[in-house]
Amino acid sequence: MRKKLITQGEITKRHPIGMTYVTDSDYTNFANVLLDVLRHAGVIDLSSNEYKEIAINLTLYYEDVMADIGIWRGFTDKVKELYGRYLPFYELKEDEYVRDEPNVEDVKFVIWNTFLTVRLPKGKLSNPETPVIARLAEVAYELMDEWFEEIPINEELQNFFRKAKFMDDFYAQREVLKWLSYNCYLTSIIDSQKAIKDLVKKYSHLLKDKIDMHDEAECVLPYTQKTGPLALRAPEWLGLILRANGQKRKAIWTEQQDLKPLDIFKILESKEGQGVKLEDTKGDTFFVTDAGLCNPSHYAYESKVVFASFVKYRDKWFVSSDSAWGTFGVELFELTKSELTKIYPGMGIDYDDLMDNSGGSPFFYFKNYQDMTDFLVNEMGMPKDRLKLIYVPEKDKKEKALVVLNKKGEFFGLFGEKAEIFLKDVRNPYYEAEKAGKSNALFTALKLPSEALRYAMEHDMLPDAYLNSIYGKERGKALFRENYDFFSRAVRREEYS
Repeated sequence: MRKKLITQGEITKRHPIGMTYVTDSDYTNFANVLLDVLRHAGVIDLSSNEYKEIAINLTLYYEDVMADIGIWRGFTDKVKELYGRYLPFYELKEDEYVRDEPNVEDVKFVIWNTFLTVRLPKGKLSNPETPVIARLAEVAYELMDEWFEEIPINEELQNFFRKAKFMDDFYAQREVLKWLSYNCYLTSIIDSQKAIKDLVKKYSHLLKDKIDMHDEAECVLPYTQKTGPLALRAPEWLGLILRANGQKRKAIWTEQQDLKPLDIFKILESKEGQGVKLEDTKGDTFFVTDAGLCNPSHYAYESKVVFASFVKYRDKWFVSSDSAWGTFGVELFELTKSELTKIYPGMGIDYDDLMDNSGGSPFFYFKNYQDMTDFLVNEMGMPKDRLKLIYVPEKDKKEKALVVLNKKGEFFGLFGEKAEIFLKDVRNPYYEAEKAGKSNALFTALKLPSEALRYAMEHDMLPDAYLNSIYGKERGKALFRENYDFFSRAVRREEYS
């Protein structure tokens, strides 16, 4: 008997809330046959983890489109809205594109996205036209076609989203958001465990040991972190799935949620059995019912402050995870509120003035950190104490710098990364055509804020950005030009704006 390398549990945990279905064994069998087929496709240099992730993701894609669950349909609907086509990269005959059946172009994309999620932390970006993807997609699609008449439709998961009863309960829909962030084949956060640990570390200075920070981070990230190849937050992804299932009203419910992240909140009024009126450190007040607090103990109503996070869902507030109540922390609340409510002048410069100085360009070039500070303070009138808001490692302060300004007046700097040599701009004295032509500006391009990248592409400032292509550099350049915004979404994710 062939040893199974993908367990049924590995398929189950990728379902919403880890639910089991009668079809799980069928899709587990398919996943293992697919894994074997992929391994014998004649492709070399793939790790065992890459083979396994591709097989699992393609199996879940197969389950999705066979039942028209809505994950893939919602994704392609959004791509069509943004870019006028159902998929980036791949040419589709849309009049022949059957959306509730597997398509070889879809399969290629799922493989490409899997490579991206596995390899991007190591700095690798695969060309979607690489023959490796084409070959793997070919054998995978053939197997899907072979099993098409026999593999059952997962009607339970289909009905889960078509009826969307979970949307009637805040905590049930929150669990679906967590699934989208951590286990969905298309939308999961890259290296989600690291993202959770980073958020736990950020929270640790607020409240050690009094709240399960890991649980809090798991609950907050779906609301705050952009993820998936379209760089959307989990409520937006869920909205796409619900809309694909004809649930527009419920889609609006999830899309309009509002988060108050973990912080200290002052209790202004409380009445056991009814709820509490809270004030946040910005001075805003809101009321949470007893049910929205998950029916807390009597002690909560005797407290003066609470450490927690809250979500507004369908016009009602809910505590989003564990909370700590007490009589401590009033002084900390008042101090934090005092600091936050001071009128802060920001960077102390005029955005319009800067744009006049640059001819409308968001790019500014400096020979070193001192050159930048002289310009900002002496020419643009920035108060010197604002310079501390622009962090530059000491080792990079003597290097050339590319500084980008967005419409909010926020700075983004690339120091010591040689980014300035790639930007073909009459205002850039550091552009080096010969050196840029021998290198690849791709990763410099993808480090730029999306607003700046759009400006650069519209003004032909990145002529040397390309994906490595077997069809030559010009094809690689064209592929990047045609899909640069999508690449920016897929690669930058949380940092895309």
